[in-house]
Amino acid sequence: MAHLNRLRNWIPSLLAGSIAALLLAYLSAGEIYNYHDTITEHSLEDTDLIVCLAGGRGRITAAFELWNRYWERHQATQGPLPMLYFAGMGKKISWNSLTKQTPKEILSHITPSSLMIERESFNTKTNALYLIEALKNHPWNKMILITSSYHMRRAQIIFEQTFRNQGHFVAIGTYSVYQEPFTHSDWKKSLLGVKVTLSEYLKWVYYKNFSS
Repeated sequence: MAHLNRLRNWIPSLLAGSIAALLLAYLSAGEIYNYHDTITEHSLEDTDLIVCLAGGRGRITAAFELWNRYWERHQATQGPLPMLYFAGMGKKISWNSLTKQTPKEILSHITPSSLMIERESFNTKTNALYLIEALKNHPWNKMILITSSYHMRRAQIIFEQTFRNQGHFVAIGTYSVYQEPFTHSDWKKSLLGVKVTLSEYLKWVYYKNFSS
């Protein structure tokens, strides 16, 4: 009985602490959007590889469009043309099914040899691990990471940690996709925006502070 009474006395404190922690996370969650992409609509940096993390809205189309900008530059200046790499596409994906998500104006000049499709990974960590397997056979030193804006900070830190732990040193640039039904400035206005942003913030804090 005494043990039960002590537990009852602790419950209000535990609830108050949990509410305070959740409120603090809510107020801080917008930090995941505080970064600047290295690649924008108006600037391109030389790179060996464009890595698209599949699974988010608009990412695949954005990857094709970014690759096409490099192709257009290559046609004009003979600058380097990067490989296009899709991570975590699932075992059923094929070149034919992927072309259904390719803008029509790009289909005339992109070929299967322009890209790689990785079908085995199932989360951001395994996206990075399977890419390392590909790195063993290709001299890639620079990459551009494509993912949704809410996912970018966590994805970048996971890739950096994984590369470092495996002894691979690849410079990572970023190119964010902004096609989710909420933006970095209005995520608090929808339940989905709050849920996704808060979840990503907590995961990012964990990887930043407790994972290596």
